[in-house]
Amino acid sequence: MLFYACFDLMAHRTPKRIYSNRALESWFEKLACGWERFFSPEILEMARELYKRDEVHTLELTEQGAGVYARHEAAECYAMVDWPKDGAFQVRSSTDRETYAHALAAAGLYEIEELVSEEVSALPSDEAPQRKPSAKKARQAPSANPPALARRLRLKFEPSPAGLVMDVFWEGSGKFVSALSPLKAKEEVSAHEREKIIRLASLARKSGFGLDAAKGRYRTEGYDRVPEFILHELDNWRKYFAVDECAEFAFLARGVRDVQVAGKASVKDADHLKLDWTLSMGRERLNLTEGKKLLRQPDAPVYLKGRGLVRLPSERAQWLLDWKDVLKNPLSGILPNYMLFSLFGQPSLKLNIAAGLLQWRERLSATEGDETPLPDFLRPYQRQ
Repeated sequence: MLFYACFDLMAHRTPKRIYSNRALESWFEKLACGWERFFSPEILEMARELYKRDEVHTLELTEQGAGVYARHEAAECYAMVDWPKDGAFQVRSSTDRETYAHALAAAGLYEIEELVSEEVSALPSDEAPQRKPSAKKARQAPSANPPALARRLRLKFEPSPAGLVMDVFWEGSGKFVSALSPLKAKEEVSAHEREKIIRLASLARKSGFGLDAAKGRYRTEGYDRVPEFILHELDNWRKYFAVDECAEFAFLARGVRDVQVAGKASVKDADHLKLDWTLSMGRERLNLTEGKKLLRQPDAPVYLKGRGLVRLPSERAQWLLDWKDVLKNPLSGILPNYMLFSLFGQPSLKLNIAAGLLQWRERLSATEGDETPLPDFLRPYQRQ
């Protein structure tokens, strides 16, 4: 077995790795069961930072645990991860800073996860040392119970309001079985199947997916990294897994598109006008339901089915929110004619005002010496 030590300063520096085939196979099985549940979200966040800045310089794996070595604040320190097959998970460390010790251990587990995903396919089928076959050795009869073929791992993606969701299934004999369901945690899996689960965990983490252990699925937090994943990373995933086509990928791959806002004022009757707001992206016009979603999250990318990721800039959202107290429908409503002057207070707003309302405005402006008191709630520019 070859050991690897990479010191490429332009990329992630791989720590020195010390392990045996047996240790690697043991960790292969451990990681398939999931390990992030042993740490708090705060510890995991700190561990990811340690991983990103290559804090771990040496990794030593045994069948029962791992040693994670680092240099922190000019001093050498280590965290020992004890994880016997039938025992409890435990972390010991040379430092009395418990938070850092556990973060270092978790960073080491991220490194182990990367190692296993890279090297597990090189494991021999038999854990015993390989010997040259004897020329006189009799031909063995086929096993009465030959090992089952590894099932295919199939991925199904579905956008949700909170992020991109990925469900994982085992596909075999015409059946689909959830690969991550808590109820299936003790299901027997082959070495090749465990390899696929570990590889998926490593790729998912690098692409911004987190495991929702309670629901047995992966999901992203928001959509910041989703377009990059679809455009530049998904093809690599297809080399290892069966990926169901998702019609929404074509829309999500566009990235975030900003919404334009325009107003239209038309004559309703002698004293009232009808105001309609239009939200659009090029020739695409958003409906009322979509508009309400965007107004709830100004400036944030929002997933809309059939459109992808859409954002309503806060300045444009404010144009609509300023009218929420006088319009029952945020995109349309009936107003007194004098409210027309409020629209002219937004110089960057695109307006389409009916000729009849413009004539009404001109007639009102031409009136001189009118002592009729104006309502107190009018703003200064409206009074003018």
